[in-house]
Amino acid sequence: MEPNPASGNQDEEYLTLVNPNDTAVDLSGWRIAYDVEHTFAPGVVLPAGGTLYLSPDVTAFRQRALSPTGGEGHFVQGNYRGQLSNRWGVRALYDAGGRLVARKTFVALRR
Repeated sequence: MEPNPASGNQDEEYLTLVNPNDTAVDLSGWRIAYDVEHTFAPGVVLPAGGTLYLSPDVTAFRQRALSPTGGEGHFVQGNYRGQLSNRWGVRALYDAGGRLVARKTFVALRR
């Protein structure tokens, strides 16, 4: 996850989904909800052991000057609605049947 790209261009932000399993996961109709919103199109499959980068603007993500970039062969999907925050946030992943698969709450600690 990168809520504040070094370029200052929020269209280059991203979050990742990682499949730690030894089988692929068909994400067709799955959705991300809360601070960012996205529904995966039919046919989106996250390979076994793979990482998917989710961006608000796939074109901007692929043009990033710093890694991860488009020239590195990453699996990139988008374009989500909303914006990531480096202070707080809630992200939930729901399967195509609407069942909660995962939920993360982020709160930055003040020092």
